[in-house]
Amino acid sequence: MLVEKVSVNKNELPGGFVYIFIGPPKTGKTTEVAKWRDSCLLIDANLGSDLVECNRITVTSINPPKEEQKDENGKIIIRNGKPLLRIIPPEERGYVYRTGPNRGKPMSVYSVSEVLTYARQNLEQGTFPYKAIAIDTMGDINEWIEEIVINEMGLKSMGEAAYGGDWGRARSKNLDIIKRFGLLCRKYGIDFIQINHSKPTTTIGTTVQLSADLPRGLTTALNGRADVIGYVSIDKSTNKAVVSFQAYDERQVGSRFEALAGKTIPFSWTSIENEVKKHTIKQKETENDK
Repeated sequence: MLVEKVSVNKNELPGGFVYIFIGPPKTGKTTEVAKWRDSCLLIDANLGSDLVECNRITVTSINPPKEEQKDENGKIIIRNGKPLLRIIPPEERGYVYRTGPNRGKPMSVYSVSEVLTYARQNLEQGTFPYKAIAIDTMGDINEWIEEIVINEMGLKSMGEAAYGGDWGRARSKNLDIIKRFGLLCRKYGIDFIQINHSKPTTTIGTTVQLSADLPRGLTTALNGRADVIGYVSIDKSTNKAVVSFQAYDERQVGSRFEALAGKTIPFSWTSIENEVKKHTIKQKETENDK
């Protein structure tokens, strides 16, 4: 059995880490994440990347939609007393391109499960060209999951099930997706990023509460699986996006990287990478001064 001695290089951001970025809409989250490590696959769940330079897959559901299969005469095919179903092809799911040369033409859209299968197969074969996978946004994923739970449990809306059973089931389904993506990315050393909107800030006493716009239990569980959580906003003095890692009890952000902890810096992969390098240099200079 090989026992490895690990030495930490504080000058390097490891691959395979889990990042969460939250913030108000229109603060540059999608734009900057799409540039992550110059090679990010953006899973667009809110149809919001038309004006962003990116490599994207558009997703519109958790599982691929199905329809009743018909014969050449248009009659529904029955097998074992039930209609035979087929997966609707991605280009036949009712979406069209909204911009560009294909505007108005059928657009291929996918499900989260199909993207996960695509990523796994290509990573296993060594043909996956990206260094990061980003979901934009987890709020959209959660909405689809809540719809599934409502239908499964025969409810009219979330919150009707006894003892919070519906919330628990939705949380488990969300975490299952995140776990699958997270483990896959860690296995192959590529970053996994979750983008989400922040809840409108509320003040309790003298403190401002800040968290993702998700059910509280889900937010806590997702944060527990993340290595870096940053709050993205617009700096009014420069009108540019910044990311804060300043953490305290009412503000669910922070970083495992010592170089980022407590900092507010321009929001970009390059800025984050340079902050780590700069921190290491300062540390060496301090040691030399001694």
